[in-house]
Amino acid sequence: MNDQKVLFDASVVVHYIWEQDDLCRDAMNRARTVRHRHVVCEKLLNEYRGVIARKSGQWFQIVGIRLMSVLPEHLLERHPDPTVMIDFGPEEDRFLLQLAMNASADFLVTRDCGVLAVANEMSVHEVNCCRPEAYTRAAKRKSKRSGRASPAG
Repeated sequence: MNDQKVLFDASVVVHYIWEQDDLCRDAMNRARTVRHRHVVCEKLLNEYRGVIARKSGQWFQIVGIRLMSVLPEHLLERHPDPTVMIDFGPEEDRFLLQLAMNASADFLVTRDCGVLAVANEMSVHEVNCCRPEAYTRAAKRKSKRSGRASPAG
């Protein structure tokens, strides 16, 4: 297993499952291919399930089964729900930012402009906030050479 960690925002997971978005699909497939560990906590998993269930009209439990096919159990790195200590970023996303920091995630992959807007603050904590396509490019570079990948964008 690769020692790098990736945290996918709900926007990426939902667009992959529900919208069949190519950029999100490529990013999530790349994470599985290079075997990055997927950082999650129960609150984040519930957010994934809740948003997908609302969009699809499916029951929460059925969505959980679909979600586990996208996030393989052997690649999950489970963490406790974070206690938010930061005072930057969109208030509703601070738990996600805090989780990325607490878990020492290498990447926080998102489509959320509010989260992307605090990329500089997150880079101080060595977390690369990036869009799915930037993560896919960085993960490809990382898989071809040693050293830490650093996406642009």
